[in-house]
Amino acid sequence: MSRKGSISVIVVIIASLLVGSVAHAQSEPPSQGGRRGIGKILSIGEGQFTVETRQGAQRSMLVDDKTQYRTSDGQVRSFDDLQVAQWVVGIARYDLHGQMVAHLVIILRDDYDPSQRLGRRARGYVTAVDLKGGSFNLLTLSGQKLTFRVAEGTIYIGSAHNLSDLQVGMRSAVGAIKQEDGSLMALVVLVRFPFQWHVGKIISVDLANDQFNLQTRLGGELSLKVDENTSFRGDGGAIQSLEDLQPGMTVLAATKEGEGSELVAVLVAAGRRPLP
Repeated sequence: MSRKGSISVIVVIIASLLVGSVAHAQSEPPSQGGRRGIGKILSIGEGQFTVETRQGAQRSMLVDDKTQYRTSDGQVRSFDDLQVAQWVVGIARYDLHGQMVAHLVIILRDDYDPSQRLGRRARGYVTAVDLKGGSFNLLTLSGQKLTFRVAEGTIYIGSAHNLSDLQVGMRSAVGAIKQEDGSLMALVVLVRFPFQWHVGKIISVDLANDQFNLQTRLGGELSLKVDENTSFRGDGGAIQSLEDLQPGMTVLAATKEGEGSELVAVLVAAGRRPLP
């Protein structure tokens, strides 16, 4: 298959990476679900467009001021660049009213062949970053070691905006194409820090400093900060904020590293259950 054919079809793989992971990227709030699809634009209206899928079904897609537009080689576009008869990949989310709104629209090349399917995707952890060489290494979840090159058109989503933002230990999902020389060129790099999980019992709650102290199952003590993005769960919905936590409660907390290496809770699930 030609390289330009490979560039077009990889966006289908890109779509699967995005829908599976973008809801968990630190720059995005949790979504209410999402869908992806590929189709040919039939019509364009006010704040929406309609496509016909490869199976012949017609679907309408809303857009808003958060919708992003890209070409298959990563160039930034806008709603005004959409044209009837273009093939596009749409990655959408549900809004608060249950309507599907496009999160990302990728405009495929004019010569896109919907019968072609080729590409490479991988998930794993970043093990090395080569800024001078324009590449990074990934250890996949199956234990495979891969090297991905990046280009000016590479799309970054989540905790990184360019190659220099990548750090060893980051969790990443990559959509790439194989070059003629055998190397892998990353088209989309979705990145997030893996969360750390802690189980323990609350020792104290400090409302003034937005934190609580936890005694872990191993006997150690942790101070966990909370912020406006922390989600709380437990006691049938009764626990909704730091004020609802009490000493003696059992907690399962997912944390990320904040400024100064402090631990910031992303999710706090608390209750009166004994430690597992």
